[in-house]
Amino acid sequence: MRIEFDTYQLFIHSEPKGYRIIQLFMDYNLVGQIEFHPTQDQDGAKLVNGHIHLQMRTEDYPQVVDIIRNEAPVYLFYNEASGQGGVSTDPTEPVGEGEH
Repeated sequence: MRIEFDTYQLFIHSEPKGYRIIQLFMDYNLVGQIEFHPTQDQDGAKLVNGHIHLQMRTEDYPQVVDIIRNEAPVYLFYNEASGQGGVSTDPTEPVGEGEH
């Protein structure tokens, strides 16, 4: 399953947990959420009420935010068989496109 999103909202929680959340929207409708934790002791990915929910390590946060801010289109994906998911660009993304 792959879902495109066009807007996002960031949350950075205070200590002691200090986790971060990115909510992802398409046409202002929630399509998924990524939670970042200091340790990854939760499930990797799952569907919750039809939305993709990912669990990632806090150390992955800068790379994910970079992709979301600098690439388009961007997708959230989920593989139910493996229980894994992530963020991806379009498969037709040109090599060496560079920043504009």
